[in-house]
Amino acid sequence: MTVLNPGTVVPQCFENTADVLLTFESPYDAYVGTNPNQALNYRELGWTPADPSKIWHLVYGANREQMLHAIDLSRERGAGYVYVTDDVPANPWDSVPDAGYWSDEQAAISGGFVAPEPYPPLPFLNASPPTAPSALTATSTDYTSTTLSWEPSSDTDPGDAVSGYEILSGARSLLTMPADISSVRVGGLIPGYDYTFTLRATDLSGNRSLPSADVLVTTPTLTEAIASPEISETETTVTYGAEFFMPFSFRRVFIVTDSGQPCWWTGTVPQQCAEYLIENGSLLHYSGGAEGSGWTWTKVRELPGSYDGAYRYSWTLDKADLSSPGVQTVFNGEGYGPLSYLGVPTAVSGPDAEPTPASWFTELLRYLRQVTPATTLN
Repeated sequence: MTVLNPGTVVPQCFENTADVLLTFESPYDAYVGTNPNQALNYRELGWTPADPSKIWHLVYGANREQMLHAIDLSRERGAGYVYVTDDVPANPWDSVPDAGYWSDEQAAISGGFVAPEPYPPLPFLNASPPTAPSALTATSTDYTSTTLSWEPSSDTDPGDAVSGYEILSGARSLLTMPADISSVRVGGLIPGYDYTFTLRATDLSGNRSLPSADVLVTTPTLTEAIASPEISETETTVTYGAEFFMPFSFRRVFIVTDSGQPCWWTGTVPQQCAEYLIENGSLLHYSGGAEGSGWTWTKVRELPGSYDGAYRYSWTLDKADLSSPGVQTVFNGEGYGPLSYLGVPTAVSGPDAEPTPASWFTELLRYLRQVTPATTLN
């Protein structure tokens, strides 16, 4: 299933560009039209999709009563899909509601829509297909994507024209594009694999051309998804950087301090307990349970990072942002790639950093302080 997020004002020409159109993604008060920012408030689509399951609404920041109201509204507004959560920004989609909320939401939504009859086939206005695309070439390839380019097709039938192109890998269709496109980036590839791509054209009458010649693409082998950590300090700042070779949706830096405050246990071996987190463009402070229970973070401030145009991402924060100096750092990537961690001591600069036994012992003491009565620990 393909979902397209074209924005809040969606003209009908988008109707058949994807299986589902996401046309609302904002807080509950915007869904009911009371958000002070008028640009966020819900607006009617202005047209009726042929498929009643075409539209998807995402609503966040809703308590249980508001969730039930939002689901009722979604039915009135013709949404075939709806998801409501009590989670809030910076990322309202990083956790699911508690069991009671989720159970009530499932019960309120159950029923769904009846699938419509399939679209009738388009009549063939002309019999001749377009010419096959030529010169299909892979112009650049990295670990998870490749860029393909080609020479356009033509159609000689009167009143007909090339309407688009389709990229295939074997018998599987990967991408469709309008006729004015002659280069496209194909993502979602696996490092260290061979792929064979072909291309064919379609005209306004629905005719398909013969396929182009094959092009073989081999993605480079990748041993580590995150590498080359660098942590440097000035008198007032700390800069964290690493190379992220996968197109992660979340690039994170977990910062372990020696403050003894509640912290989040990361997925590294050995485990590290982070009090602060840099996630994409935000600095967050852990605000969950004393034993690291619950993925709960409070935003400290915006922290835009820098990108070198290849793979390296880095972030610079003020030392005053932290309650105490960082003693360990864990780089993390998640989404659109395998969940990946790289843990390093904070006092490093360069690609060969490794965790030290002393830092492991520090983490063991931190854990014991959190789960053991002070008298027993002494």
